[in-house]
Amino acid sequence: MLAAGWDHTCAVDHMGNARCWGDGGYGQLGQESTANIGDGPNEMGDDLQPIKLGRGRRVQKLACGKFHTCALLDDGFTKCWGRNSAGQLGQGNSQQIGGGANEMGDHLASIDLGSGRIAVDIAAGGTQSCAILDNGSGKCWGGGVGNSASQMGDNSPEITLGQTILQIAVGDSAACAVLVDGSLKCWGSGSSGQLGQGSTSSISESQRMLIPPIDLGGRRARKVAAGMAHMCAILEDSSMVCWGDGSRGQLGHGRTDNIGDEPGEMGVNLPLVDVGTGRSVLDLSLNGYHTCALLDDFSTKCWGDTTDYSIIYGDAPSEMGDHLPVVNLGTNRSARQITSGSWHRCAMLDDCSVKCWGQAAWGRLGYGDQVQRYDDNPSRMGDNLPTVDITLATPGTCLDLSFGLVFWTARRCKMMFVQHVSLLDMIWLFLFD
Repeated sequence: MLAAGWDHTCAVDHMGNARCWGDGGYGQLGQESTANIGDGPNEMGDDLQPIKLGRGRRVQKLACGKFHTCALLDDGFTKCWGRNSAGQLGQGNSQQIGGGANEMGDHLASIDLGSGRIAVDIAAGGTQSCAILDNGSGKCWGGGVGNSASQMGDNSPEITLGQTILQIAVGDSAACAVLVDGSLKCWGSGSSGQLGQGSTSSISESQRMLIPPIDLGGRRARKVAAGMAHMCAILEDSSMVCWGDGSRGQLGHGRTDNIGDEPGEMGVNLPLVDVGTGRSVLDLSLNGYHTCALLDDFSTKCWGDTTDYSIIYGDAPSEMGDHLPVVNLGTNRSARQITSGSWHRCAMLDDCSVKCWGQAAWGRLGYGDQVQRYDDNPSRMGDNLPTVDITLATPGTCLDLSFGLVFWTARRCKMMFVQHVSLLDMIWLFLFD
């Protein structure tokens, strides 16, 4: 399992151990140091120790914000570390964690989610973190909430959107939730139309219950993902739509205008993203100004600004669909999961190895160097793109990693008492959540 922040990358192996590499300046790598990892020799592989999160604890899921990381543990508790300028670590203060001695492991307190409450899923982005609770509601902290003890625990209001929350995605300044009936609600900053309400107005936390669902033209959402100021959703037929900031082609509509910031742009007028003839979308990952999709043939396509203006796909006609190249991950290799940082991307492959590409600053690619590996440079991609020296599973346990995610998702749905999700949706959640 992979997760990426602005300039760091994390992975969870089949034993539930988490490791992170890249920018460590705020302690977001959890190594009780602020050193970068992955930009020099002898920093990866056996030299990169698992993050200490408490005696006997296993990681079920990781989520990364801009400069912080959160873990959902096997006991349902959540811990966060890294930068804490806006309360995103949920500790009731603004002190960063993870960069000094005796700050991790049993020294790192679990987040107080309220009396008797535990988390069944987590999300993070920008300076905010969120959890879906075992009663189907949610809680978020950061963005200025959570840096005082009086703002956490029972004093932190639960997010209730009228239905059970299935999934939350957090962007730089906005968040969206998929509800049990497949509807979608977003809140936060609407500066680029990322809330999908036909305006640039923001929606505060106190207004969340009053907001109407995003108009998806009568279609249900299965998953939502958030970038800097754009959102994308996978729909019930495995097609996808995107809205919000389109300035660098990240919406995949062959132009650079925003969508969702004016009336009449959502609903039936919201175009599907063309990912290729006969192709459908299994999973997606957004960050910064780009979008990536994992397709039904396990190929990967990315568009928007993936290389800091070096090359941009999706901002002009005839750049999407069959014209959009597949990311070359090597002979007979295909992706099973993708994750996106600000200017880099990583994939877990079918053999449970990991490959990363994009900008290499701070060691975010994990190759022990600072060599850029852009997806438009054939000499750096494909078989020439090395695997990251990180072991997620041995050949005999690669399936264990995949099925471990299945069992965790089943446990999550059971704890949320979800009764109105179709069998197809449950299978999709099991395989690709």
